[in-house]
Amino acid sequence: MGLVHARSELVKALEAEADPERAEGQQRYFKNRMRFLGLRLGDARRIVDQHPEAWEGKDCKEVLDLAESLMADRVFEHQVAAVHLVQKVKRSLQMEDLPRFERWLQCHVDNWAEADEVANHILDHFILHDRSVTEATFAWAGSENIWLRRAAAVCLVVPMRKQDHLQDVLRVSKALLKDPEDLVQKGYGWALKECSKKHPEEVYAFIMENRGQMPRTPLRIALEKYDPEKRRAAMSG
Repeated sequence: MGLVHARSELVKALEAEADPERAEGQQRYFKNRMRFLGLRLGDARRIVDQHPEAWEGKDCKEVLDLAESLMADRVFEHQVAAVHLVQKVKRSLQMEDLPRFERWLQCHVDNWAEADEVANHILDHFILHDRSVTEATFAWAGSENIWLRRAAAVCLVVPMRKQDHLQDVLRVSKALLKDPEDLVQKGYGWALKECSKKHPEEVYAFIMENRGQMPRTPLRIALEKYDPEKRRAAMSG
């Protein structure tokens, strides 16, 4: 089966399970230009799993091109399906593929949920297999694009669970410390919280050193794993 037909069948299956009422609620919640079908994330991924013709026996680049075409649709569930398709061929990903996903964040993503899909299910693979990738993702902290800035922090969450990226988390959090966007603040707050599970003393020292400049939102998130006394001390400044 050709990829054009595979894409058509995949889109048809996604559209067939659309829930207009749930989609309306998603649209109100995210308040952006992306269209929603009203599927749950697990259902969108299940539909991809049920269409192996979209990736089995296909060249990695072909699958990535198919996934990118779904990303460009600017339909949330199509984008979830796109990320899940990439996971089917992630063992074949090369460093030269990284700019493609940077482009996805810059040109196709329009909400935090999809930015996190890319960060947690694609970018993590690059970092886990080549720690030097953090130099490229760290540079995104200086981007004008909100989703690149959020991804610069969030892409470290999964690697932090499996490896040790303390310095990477502290460095990107420092770079994003006074970011004006709430969703970027939440992103680096999340990375700090995850890091605090392995390095409570180092992360707490970072918080206490920088709490005067940190907005309250990331401060509260970063402190979630600490005892009430430490949280009060850090928040009282």
